Amino acid sequence: MKNFHPDYQKHRRLCHHRSSNYTSNMSCALVLLLINAIMIHHAVTCFQHSSSSPKAMFGLQKRGSVVAVQQLFSKKEGTEEEEEDWRDFRAKLLMQFKQAEKSESSSSSAASQIVEDEEEYSDFDRPIGDPTLTAAATTTTTEDEMTASSSTSTKSSSSTSSKSSVNQGWAYDSGKIIEKGSIILSRAEQDFGFGLRQQYFHKCVILVTFHEENTFTKGIILNRPTDLILTDDDFVKDDGITPLDDCNEENAWRMWFGGDVAGMAGHGGQHGSADVDPETICLHSLTSDAADEVSEKVIKDIKWTTLNGARKLLKSGEAKASDFWVFCGYAGWGPGQLMGELERESWYMAATDSNTLLKSLAKQDSELSDPRNAGLDIWQTLMDMIDHGDDYKRLKNTPQAEFDDLMLREWARANLCFQKSSGDDDDKVDDSEKEEKDDSGKAGDFMDDLIKRASSAAKNVDKVEVGTLVRASSSKDYPFLLNDQEFHKSIVLVIQDNEMMSVGVILNLPMTSSGNKIPGKIPCRYGGAYGIKGQVGKPSFWLHLNKSLRDAKIGSPVGDINKEDGIWSCTSEQVETALRAGIAKPTDFMVVSGFSVWGKVGRGEAGGIRGEIWDGDFEIVSKDCVRPVWDTLTTQEELTPENMNKNLDIAETAWMASSSSLEDDDEEEEEEDDKRMVYNSDVSVKSLADDALKCWVGALLLDNPRLRKST
Repeated sequence: MKNFHPDYQKHRRLCHHRSSNYTSNMSCALVLLLINAIMIHHAVTCFQHSSSSPKAMFGLQKRGSVVAVQQLFSKKEGTEEEEEDWRDFRAKLLMQFKQAEKSESSSSSAASQIVEDEEEYSDFDRPIGDPTLTAAATTTTTEDEMTASSSTSTKSSSSTSSKSSVNQGWAYDSGKIIEKGSIILSRAEQDFGFGLRQQYFHKCVILVTFHEENTFTKGIILNRPTDLILTDDDFVKDDGITPLDDCNEENAWRMWFGGDVAGMAGHGGQHGSADVDPETICLHSLTSDAADEVSEKVIKDIKWTTLNGARKLLKSGEAKASDFWVFCGYAGWGPGQLMGELERESWYMAATDSNTLLKSLAKQDSELSDPRNAGLDIWQTLMDMIDHGDDYKRLKNTPQAEFDDLMLREWARANLCFQKSSGDDDDKVDDSEKEEKDDSGKAGDFMDDLIKRASSAAKNVDKVEVGTLVRASSSKDYPFLLNDQEFHKSIVLVIQDNEMMSVGVILNLPMTSSGNKIPGKIPCRYGGAYGIKGQVGKPSFWLHLNKSLRDAKIGSPVGDINKEDGIWSCTSEQVETALRAGIAKPTDFMVVSGFSVWGKVGRGEAGGIRGEIWDGDFEIVSKDCVRPVWDTLTTQEELTPENMNKNLDIAETAWMASSSSLEDDDEEEEEEDDKRMVYNSDVSVKSLADDALKCWVGALLLDNPRLRKST
């Protein structure tokens, strides 16, 4: 044997080591290409069955690729032929790929150790027949031998491990692949998540039931069960009046919140209203021919049918009501909308097996499942399975994650709990107070409370007119916790009221500098979400409550009730004139940008701001309280991150000052509401509502949604 220079021998060994890694990486890449090929094959066969072999269709000419395909599709001899879910197949491929990565890492570590050992002595000292040198320097592997070796290894280890893992349940991140049967998992690490709006999407698990890229994507939320049990008598035909035929009172259907489109009226989402007929679908895993006739397959072992289809199976004895999960409403996306949200990192797309989904549904359907849990553990389990769970466990105790979870639980209490026992009394702080409550009196207390509120509203609602000051209610359980948080503890001036709408401006929310030249550094205030055309971001309304200015005819009264001693409106030019003349100072004025609208169309007198008062969301501020409220609010400053808490404290002080006309029983009721805690937490609902306003101010007025409790 010819001896070469030691440096050459060392270089040769290192080159072989790198070549081995390159071969391993190429094998992994081939697996990924094979996954793509199988996905294309699945898409093609969805439209047309082909007699062409996978080899002919996709040009997989290399023997190794064909053997891998044949091996993964092959059945063990002596076993019964079963339906193969192509997602199972793809999961096996990915598992084998991950195992290959682990094997490669181990092999690389071992090979590196061999090289380090060899460097300890030169090849002049090594025996000529050394097996390590012989294997490394002389052995070449053909593609067929590599394939055969891979095949043997797969049968002996990878195949067994993968099959076992798949049978136990699997899930993986599928990137941006959207298809029927996919799972959509909401991402919770966003700065502006679902805490303030659409809380039902926070940590939700959605099953895609329909997808056409250029038309529509439809899915149902799987982890929002309610405690509402309906019978056949509770449903009607499409005309909304006629009862169903052949009603059976023994058919009990537990309802699930499926999404905000065509859902339960008034429960859950902006699209759920009395004007939209609810849409229900029933998930099941029945395998009979009769079930197949009335059902559509979503993925292997999971199908859906209509309520009529489910009732048909019950009537024929093919199923019982407990075989179905009944979802009301759905989540929908227009063409390209979901993909856009994926690119903005609002969601994860995932794939999982039917057994995992069925187990999660069964777990939530148990009698011990409380709707206020909102299926958070189901979301966490799937996130763990797709290797993203640890990221959120690290966020668990951060203000952002805690806030969003608490808001979801409150949404669940308000929208998933129809039984009073699961929505109210056991949220109180003091368990002794719960025991003292007489359960038999719950319904009576509720009706008494409703009558009292309606009576109070009826006495005051006729007093509402232009120029009236109203405040967010203190007698109702935080009506602006889940939506329109800007109205929480707000003071609103009504500036217009007609047959179409009521218009008002919020007075207690200073904004940041708008870049407009406002005399005297008067802070511009957020009046509402609506603006005057062509005046976006510019001051819209100037107001004052000053006798000298009224006497000087600076401006005009806001409504007839303010002619003598109330709030007047004026122009910026009049403000500048008054300041130059020395008859007023900057703190005598308020300037507001934007306004709020309450519509009356379809509601008549029950709409507008009167309707809000009738519903108990707002209360009228008495004339005696207007001056102290005004004087308090004028001490607020232009909003900054540093003074946000100070401004909000002043706003609360003004709100409290506006309540002196409240009756004592209303104050007692407010104290009682303050004791309620968010389910399964040590946070009061009062604290959460205040935090939600702070979050809204941080997100909408300071463009920093992280300004919450930490500020």
